Amino acid sequence: MWRGEPIEPADLGLRAATRASESDGLSLDERMLHTEVDIVAQALRHHSGRRDATARALGISVRTLRHKLQRWRDMGIHLVARVPEEALT
Repeated sequence: MWRGEPIEPADLGLRAATRASESDGLSLDERMLHTEVDIVAQALRHHSGRRDATARALGISVRTLRHKLQRWRDMGIHLVARVPEEALT
């Protein structure tokens, strides 16, 4: 275990986070949800909506991905998992 100086955000190449009230008014949980949804949406787009490839790229099971998408749908967040065939022509 590390017993030296505390690790600061700059040591990891990160900016120090501001308080939610000072930034966008979102709680940490809300910001984490937005970040997770953005990452999954980007991965789905990259893999043309293929859940198997998306889950593999994210290091999660297809079942976990399916459950996340369902939970988000229940929250009113809808991500398109597949691109309709007619949109590809």
